[in-house]
Amino acid sequence: MIRVESEGRSYRIFITKEGVMHARKYNEFYMMMYKDFLLDHYKYRDLPAWFKQ
Repeated sequence: MIRVESEGRSYRIFITKEGVMHARKYNEFYMMMYKDFLLDHYKYRDLPAWFKQ
């Protein structure tokens, strides 16, 4: 899900395509699970951009 490159004493960490897809599925699952709580929490404000579909 990530790729790590070592360059001397420093590291570079990259998320892979599989990691992005896993994060999207994770977010979709929890948005579905907590949809009612999120809608209630944001009932007097606009929903965040990440929640709008």
